[in-house]
Parts: sequence; structure tokens; C-alpha cells
Amino acid sequence: MFDPRTIAVVGASRTKGKLGQAVLALLKSNGYGGKIIPVNPSGGEIEGLKAARTLEEIEEPIDVVILATPVSVALDALEVCTRLDVKVVVGVTSGFSEAGEDGHENEARLRRIMQDAPFRLVGPNCEGVVRPASDLQLTFSPMFNGLRPGPVAMISQSGALAGLMALRLGDRGVGINAIVSSGNETDLTAADLLDYLGNDPQTRVVLCYVEELRDGRRFAEAAQRLTKAGKHVVAVKGGRSRAGSRAVQSHTGAMAGDDRVISAVFRETGVIRARESVAAVDAVTALAAGRRPAGNRVGIISVTGGLGVEMTDLAESAGFEVPVLAEATQTALSRYVPFYGSVSNPVDLTGVVLTNPTYVGRCLEAVAADPGVDIAIAIITFVPDQQFIEALAEAYETTDKPVLIIWTGAARSDASGDSLRDRAVPVYDSPARAASGLSALMAMKGEVA
Repeated sequence: MFDPRTIAVVGASRTKGKLGQAVLALLKSNGYGGKIIPVNPSGGEIEGLKAARTLEEIEEPIDVVILATPVSVALDALEVCTRLDVKVVVGVTSGFSEAGEDGHENEARLRRIMQDAPFRLVGPNCEGVVRPASDLQLTFSPMFNGLRPGPVAMISQSGALAGLMALRLGDRGVGINAIVSSGNETDLTAADLLDYLGNDPQTRVVLCYVEELRDGRRFAEAAQRLTKAGKHVVAVKGGRSRAGSRAVQSHTGAMAGDDRVISAVFRETGVIRARESVAAVDAVTALAAGRRPAGNRVGIISVTGGLGVEMTDLAESAGFEVPVLAEATQTALSRYVPFYGSVSNPVDLTGVVLTNPTYVGRCLEAVAADPGVDIAIAIITFVPDQQFIEALAEAYETTDKPVLIIWTGAARSDASGDSLRDRAVPVYDSPARAASGLSALMAMKGEVA
């Protein structure tokens, strides 16, 4: 599924706006290097590729078939796949259990076909599969364009939420190992995918959006194995409220389940639960860097007193300590901090540091080197010079402790954050967002990030 040599696109079309046309175009434009076979009853050539009229015309083995057609056509094609050498089918087609009464007959037929199918099915009613290292964009959504390879695997019953989270992680320089939009999970479930992707040596963190744990016991067992092995699972559970529970039934046909049970399962297995998708992204951003804190002591430097105070309050309310810095650290900081600032913790650098691009980096190095600090946080606002960002990036590399950067004025700064993104430095736009990352670093079992 993740490194296919041959992909058949059923529903490939020459008409812009059609689902199959979007899938084919994204496969090509993202540089997929394997063989692509469009399948269209008219045959001929589509997007410069020779098209097969039917799946039966394809004589070679097919690693992946993607179904991007109306539901009745998709079910016919699925039956054909049972007679061919097909490994995986990805069904972006909708119209099954999520469609209520209208989809029941389609769902029943789908399940009959899958009873003895020799292949595995992703979906249906999903947005597909993405693997940046393979240049694989097996989806109709451009939300996944331009992602870099990296340590985060994503499993999401919602394709749109997967796109939102992937885009935000990509903006922060967090690399993606693989994304699977699992949809209705008629065959492959989040538990199957967690087991496989979590055991991939390229994966450090698995981010999940689930509306129902269809195989709850197996999911819990897989999650526990991963967390015991030092990996992380961050999960957002949809359908917590009564209205939300009704909504998921029309989204993926899922029954949301008892939220208290889900919370207990996550607590017991070490899954970090996030309230919503943005908090999940904040948690994963910190975890993806791969740096483990030795304790819960936080050192904070800020170019403005107010933001430092807010971060201090958030850290302490989440159970962290913000201790007074060692005397040697305070002496080192005094070289850069004016007398009307503060060198205790949080460190108030004041706006005077903006006159020298290196000061912020040197202060961050000093705080990170303090033996009484386990996690360092640097807060900046408007940055007048690129050298400030370079100084922070260089300071990040002088320590193996976790470092979080809060850059509240990025949108108003001429400086680029590329040097931070290239190093996958965790960067946030507010203390509150950083607090979710901070909590995730401690991997508090069952706590809501």
C-alpha cells in the first residue's frame, strides 16, 4: 500500500472536477514513479497514460486499485478485484453505512464481497493514502501536497481533519511518514493501521482521529506496545457529546461509544488524548522532535514580561515547576539582560535584546545549560532581523534538552522560519498552544493535552 509498483485508477477521467481525474492528476504531479494505469470504459489515453477499458484488461499484478466512481460502479469493480491479482483496494467512493437507509444495501453488498476477498480494503468513504517518501498521493485532496518525509504517522477516519492536521504540521516543518484516511473502516481499522505504522522504524509518533474504536481491544494492545517501546500515540476522539455522537453516524456510520470508557482505555495504555485537532497538532509538534525531558522543570526566556508570565502560569497549572535559575546561569544572563529586566525565571530579556541579534540565542543556550532546567522555552514577538532566528536555531543545536519556541509575531516579521523548520524545532504562535506541547512532552497518561 505504501510503496506500490502499480496503481490502477478506476474512474480515471479526462473531465476536470471528476473524482478520478483529481486522483490521477495528483499522482502524476507529485512525482509518483511507479506505473499508473487509468481505467475508463472509453479506453484511449488519459493524462498521457494508456487507459484500460476494464480491470480485466490489465494482465500484470496490481498492488493498489483506487475506486473513484459512483457507488454501484465501485461495487462492480470490487467484485472484479476478487478474481484478479490485487493486493490493496482504496475506496474513496461514498454511499455506504454513512448514508443511512440509502446506503444499507450497498453496505451489505460490500460486506458480502469482502468476506472472502484476497485483498485488503481501505475505506470506503475515505480520502486515501499518502506517503511522502514514496511520492505517493493516492487521494483527490491537494491538502497533502508538499509534505516532507518524517517521523509522524497519521490515521484518521476524517479525511478533512487529516488534511488540516497534516497542513499545520507541514507548516511547522514536522515530517510525515504516512497518512491513511481510514473512512468507514469496513475492513482495515485504526487498530490494524496503528499496529503496522507504529512498528515501522521510521515512525516516532502516531496521530489518530477516531470516531469509533471498531476493534477496541486490539487498538489498546497495539497502543500499549508502542508506548512501552518509547513511541507516542496522540488521539482525538470524535463524538464525545450526544450531538457529536449523532453526527459521527452520518459521517462514517460509526457508533461513538461511551466516552468514559475510551478515556479509561487511553489512560491505561499511555495514549495522550487531545481535546481537538489543533491541540493534537501542538502535542505532536513537540513529540516529533524526539527529545525527552529528564523532569518537569521549565526555564523560560521572553522578550516581553507579560508573555513570560502567561507561559509561567500555564506551565505551573499543568503541573510543571518554573524554578529560580542557578546563580551561574543568572550571572551569564546578566551580560545580555539590562538591570530593569529579570534573570531569575521567567527571564525578562526586555526589548533591548532586539538591538543585538545574537542575544536571544545566547540567553537560550544559558538557560538550557542550567542543571536545574529540563525543558527550555524561548518567547519572541516581532523579529526585525533574520539573524535572530538563526541564533535561536543554532542555540537549539547546542543542547539535547527539549526546546519550544513561541513566535507570536511571525506574520509581522520579515524573517523566515525556514532554519527552524529545517531542524524540526517545535514552534508555536502563543503560550497556550505551547502549553499543549509542553504537557505532551511529559506523556501524562490519560491527560487531555
